[in-house]
Amino acid sequence: MRKLIIISAFLLAIAFQTAAQRGLNVAKIFDGRYAKLPQAVATYVTGEAVEKYDIRIYRSLSMSCDPKTSAEVEQLVLKDGLKATDKETVFKGGHLRYGSFILPRQNNDNRYIFFVNKDANSGNSRKRITVVYMAGEASPDKIKSLINCEKSK
Repeated sequence: MRKLIIISAFLLAIAFQTAAQRGLNVAKIFDGRYAKLPQAVATYVTGEAVEKYDIRIYRSLSMSCDPKTSAEVEQLVLKDGLKATDKETVFKGGHLRYGSFILPRQNNDNRYIFFVNKDANSGNSRKRITVVYMAGEASPDKIKSLINCEKSK
């Protein structure tokens, strides 16, 4: 009986965390074919490791990919960006170089998407891109300070 309760709680936690991205196009990036590409590095963090930053879910996907795949991922991010309540974007050569998007709250969580294309308009045959999704109680100012702290290291 105890095992059944533990398994049920675990499955409920997974379902709740997956629901955080439900309705977002970036869910296709983390849960779809992009995460399964051999050159992709996917990170999924919950629990104590991120809760100390008032973040409940942290997901990222970094990869080196062809321009077509990079453009597909960029479009998924931009579609979610249309729903953003606040955003900061930098375009280079018609492509998103950097994007920071604050999405409407859901289930009492603030939600954020970040996108970086290190090779936007570089002419390189491979594009190095990173997409990050975060959800939790962390305020936009706290997220900005965490990102700026990491940039200065």
